[in-house]
Order: sequence, then structure tokens, then C-alpha cells
Amino acid sequence: GSPFWCKTIAGYILESGYDAFVSSMSSAGTHDAHAIGNLVLSRFERLSSVQQVVAKRASVIGDEFTIAEISSVLPSSLRALKLDKVLTSLVDAGFFYTIDENEKCFTFQNEIIRDTLYDIIPPR
Repeated sequence: GSPFWCKTIAGYILESGYDAFVSSMSSAGTHDAHAIGNLVLSRFERLSSVQQVVAKRASVIGDEFTIAEISSVLPSSLRALKLDKVLTSLVDAGFFYTIDENEKCFTFQNEIIRDTLYDIIPPR
């Protein structure tokens, strides 16, 4: 199977427990194409509100993004944040990878994460 699928399942079980995983899979259906997205969303919902805003805004930018790009799309109330720390916490949480530390460039760990987060943004 997909390494991302395995990593997502393992992360979900570590965070929520095996019983929660079984329940989640039972309600989604084991062959449901959206099952992995449901696991991603479950993990996403445990992030802080600031992490959630940053991750969703990154999904709008695209596959790769810099701190400057993220800062430019954040609400003015969040622009004073130390984005380095927020982005590092999202790397640690398994949502992003650091592509270039010098340029402060990041990417999503998998396109499923990006697509799932993009899909939950309400249209304007």
C-alpha cells in the first residue's frame, strides 16, 4: 500500500487509539476513497486555530510556499505571528515538509493533505 496511507493510519491510531480508528473506518467504509481524507481532517481538527488557518491558507497557495507567501494571505490580525514556529509545528505534526531552510520554503507532505484542506474552505 501507499506509505502515506500507512503513515496516516499509524498517526491516527497513536493520537486517537485503535477503537477510534476502527469506528472511523466503519462509518466511512473501508473502500471509501474519502477515508484517508477523513483521517486527515480528524488530525487537522486537533491543531490550534492558528495552525488551522495557516494550513488552509497554504492549501490555497499550492504545492510549495514560502513564509512570505503565507504571511501575505493571512488575516492582518495574524501577520505579527512568528510563522517560523507555526510552520515548524505543522512540519512536526506531519502536515508539511521543509524544502529549503534558507529560503523558508515548505510543501505539503502529500497532495491528499493539501486537497483535503483546500476542499474545506468555504467559497466566497
